[in-house]
Amino acid sequence: MRTAHATVHPLTPRTRPPEAPQRPRPAPVGLLTYTVKEVAEMLSLNLGGTYRMIRSGDIPARKLGGRWVVPRRAFHDWLDSCVETTPAEAEANRRASVGELTDAEKDLIWAHRNDPKRHGA
Repeated sequence: MRTAHATVHPLTPRTRPPEAPQRPRPAPVGLLTYTVKEVAEMLSLNLGGTYRMIRSGDIPARKLGGRWVVPRRAFHDWLDSCVETTPAEAEANRRASVGELTDAEKDLIWAHRNDPKRHGA
C-alpha cells in the first residue's frame, strides 16, 4: 500500500483590487416615482379605483418589475392639467361611466374634451 504525500503551501493574504473609478449613480427609483398607494392617498381615492385609472391611462404610470410606479413629474404635470368640472359635467361624466348617456350627450362631451382652447392650443 502506498502513502500519498501532500505538499502544504502557506496561505497568502488576498490583495485588494484597485478602487474602481466612481461613476455617478442614478437616483433611486423611489425618489423619482410614487407608489400606487401614495397616489391613491394624495387623490383621496381607494386603491382599486386608482389602479383602474392607471390601467385606463388616466393617471400616467409605468410598470417596472411587475409593479406600477407613477413618475412624480408626469403625475404633477397631469394633475396640473386637470380642470375642475361643474356639477353638470360631473353628473354627465358619472352617467357616461355607467352608460346612461344619449348619443347627443356623448357627442357634446367628446367635443368639450377635444376642444383645442381647453388644451392650450
